[in-house]
Amino acid sequence: MKKTLLLFACIIAFAASVKAQWQVGVTAGYALNTMSTDTRYAYDLNYGNRGGITFGVPVAYSFNEWFALRADVMYIQKNYEKTRSGFFKGLYDKTTNSFASLPLVAQFSFGGERLKGFVNGGGYIGYWLSSSIKGKTANLDERDTNPTDYLSQTNQVYFETDVDFNSLRDNRFDYGLTAGAGLEYRLNNLLGITAEVRHYYGLANLYKNKTVGDPRYNSTWAFQIGCKAYLGNNSKK
Repeated sequence: MKKTLLLFACIIAFAASVKAQWQVGVTAGYALNTMSTDTRYAYDLNYGNRGGITFGVPVAYSFNEWFALRADVMYIQKNYEKTRSGFFKGLYDKTTNSFASLPLVAQFSFGGERLKGFVNGGGYIGYWLSSSIKGKTANLDERDTNPTDYLSQTNQVYFETDVDFNSLRDNRFDYGLTAGAGLEYRLNNLLGITAEVRHYYGLANLYKNKTVGDPRYNSTWAFQIGCKAYLGNNSKK
C-alpha cells in the first residue's frame, strides 16, 4: 500500500513539473488515394488515383515543448477509379468511399517559439461508412451485331448508384500505419495555425478474405490546413 501511494505521489509530482498543455483544433484538406490490388490477367483494367476531402478535430496533449501525443477524430474519403483500355476503351467507373478514422500518433516538434516544424507517426483505426459508384458502361442488350460497334455511342450508358455493403464480402473495419510532417505558426498564447501532409498506409483488406476476391488496400496522402487553441498550463509569456 505504501509503495502504491509513493508511486502515485511520484506521478503527481512529475505531472506537476512538466509543462503540459492540451491543444484542440480543426483541420480540413484534400486526400489523394490509391487502391492497390492485383488485376492478374485483366490487362485492360487499370486502377487510378482519385481525390477526395478530409476534415477532422485533432486533440493533443503536450508533455513539453517538443513531445506530444495526438489523436484526430476524422472523416476522410479514400476514392479510386477504374478505366478500361484496348477493346473496352472508354468504359470507366469512379468509386467514392467514406471513412471515419481515428489516428493516434506521437508528435515531435522543433524550432522557435513562433514557428515550429513537426513530425509524427503511429497508427489508426477506422470504419467504412459508405460507398458509391458512377461511370460509363456498355448496354449489352442493345449492342450491334457487329463487334466493332460494341462501344458505339448508342451502347454507352452512364450510371450512378450507392453501393450496398455485403456482410459476407466487405470488411468495414479499417486500420493501418500513419506518418506525417508539417509546420505550426503560433499567433498568440491562445491560437495557432498549421499545415500538414500525412500518409495513411492501409493494412486492412477491403474484402473479408482472399476467397472473395484479390486483396485490396488503400494508400492515402492527406494535405490539410487547420487552426488550434492552446489550453491548460501555458508556458508562453
